[in-house]
Amino acid sequence: MSKPHLGVQLYSLREELAADFDGTIEKVAEMGFAAVEPWGDLPTDFRHAARVFERHGLNVVSAHLPPLVGADRQKWLDAADLLHLQTIVLPYLPPEHFTNADTLARTADLINESAAAARAAGFGYGYHNHWWEFAYIDDIPALYRLADLLDPSVIFEVDVYWAQVAGLDPVQVVRDLGARAPLLHLKDGPADSPDSPMVAAGDGEVDLKTVVQASQAAWGFVELDKCATDMTEAVSKSARYFLSNGLAEGKA
Repeated sequence: MSKPHLGVQLYSLREELAADFDGTIEKVAEMGFAAVEPWGDLPTDFRHAARVFERHGLNVVSAHLPPLVGADRQKWLDAADLLHLQTIVLPYLPPEHFTNADTLARTADLINESAAAARAAGFGYGYHNHWWEFAYIDDIPALYRLADLLDPSVIFEVDVYWAQVAGLDPVQVVRDLGARAPLLHLKDGPADSPDSPMVAAGDGEVDLKTVVQASQAAWGFVELDKCATDMTEAVSKSARYFLSNGLAEGKA
């Protein structure tokens, strides 16, 4: 089974990037990551960011951007173009979008509308989960129901940590979604509550090795929303965990 390539979701390093964008990206490249995954509020303009990423040989496979609806649709499509993305990922919809069959149907409509706009502009489209998308609706996790309502071209970026926080087995989740989940978010921690800070990969309760081996993902992105230790060191240690254990491919 092929290994995923390893990237980092730059939101993890938001404070460091705000203080020194170019220097932080240089450190990311030195950690061995093959890619970065930006988000919509990068503390620099997208054109400059793309130049810095290219200078350090970092791919930009995907980015977290808001829904492609309303007056800001073209703004975010332009950002995706500047970053030379393959896939736009919707990073978040609040819990009220996943409470029952009716709200879930409206959520699917919103995502499908965004996905259609992305496809028309030449981009793939995906959705990234937190823990609330695994709430049960008629004995089935909402995320699984959502998958059936979405256009088959819409993929999932499975955050395996949040799946475990929600009480599911992330190994089973990536197996269930199979090829529909070509992107992973890889984080670790106690997995006991959304409020607990995360730790470097390999230091927490998530069986990341088995998750990666069970998935069909082409890319896995280290992400720590908040951290119990120094963030830069935790990101670096996470890269070492995946690369030194042969679980992912790094920078060529």
